[in-house]
Amino acid sequence: MSNGGALPADGSQIEDLIGTARSRGTGCHWRSVGHEYIYRRYRAAGTATALAIGTASAIAGSALLGAAGDAWAIVAGVIGLLGALLAVVERGFDLPQRADDNRQAATAFRVVRNRYWSFASHPPPSPDAAGEALDAIDAEHNDVELKSIPVEEWAEKKATAGYNQAMERLAAERKETNG
Repeated sequence: MSNGGALPADGSQIEDLIGTARSRGTGCHWRSVGHEYIYRRYRAAGTATALAIGTASAIAGSALLGAAGDAWAIVAGVIGLLGALLAVVERGFDLPQRADDNRQAATAFRVVRNRYWSFASHPPPSPDAAGEALDAIDAEHNDVELKSIPVEEWAEKKATAGYNQAMERLAAERKETNG
């Protein structure tokens, strides 16, 4: 343990709590990674949609100014309708709000992760105090779980794949180190 071996006789109880905190912290880490993936996707989709709406509107407007009654007017009308359709889609899916919700969830899970990992690095000296501290972090974790939106399946798979790759690299490094 990192505190120089200054554990009381019942240090195994604290070690169990440290293991629990590390495990829950890792879970919060990968949950935050999943929300970060979703945030980036929605932010990019929202930006692309807004650019497409602006571009379609500009093209339609300029085409209408230059063409009255010919084929360009029809093209401009179709492009204008496309811009309007994109605006409806963007508003219906509320991409900026979804991006922001996932950014907030990622941040909340990172905060809880840091609290778990801080506990694991510097646990209270007594099992009772350690149990109370871990209970407080668990309560915060439960609150974050209740208030946050769920991670979409594709993002969870991507985060899990990242976790598995990290564990494989760690196992390979340990194998090299231990001979």
